[in-house]
Amino acid sequence: EGVMMPELYLADALGAVGKPMLRVHTAGSVGGSTALVAANLVAARVHRTVLTLAFEKQSESNAMWGLSLPVPFQQPLLAGAGGFFAPHVRAYMRRTGAPDAVGSL
Repeated sequence: EGVMMPELYLADALGAVGKPMLRVHTAGSVGGSTALVAANLVAARVHRTVLTLAFEKQSESNAMWGLSLPVPFQQPLLAGAGGFFAPHVRAYMRRTGAPDAVGSL
């Protein structure tokens, strides 16, 4: 968002002042994406140890709505990252035979 930049004001509290820091911002899938980025940094031997922190900013959803583009000749979905990835996750679960209870809330 460029205004709050929480990664900068949290650096001191996390003991990360002067250490490499990378912000992952995806407008709806940041938790999973942050874990993947951290795992890849370790797997690629860029860093031996990483601290991964994710949170959801409830006060704004402009990015999510901005990324929910209408599809021509279809009912508008406006579901953000969750609505986009849900069919892909369900298809993966069907292909792999994962139980329906996995991942359900």
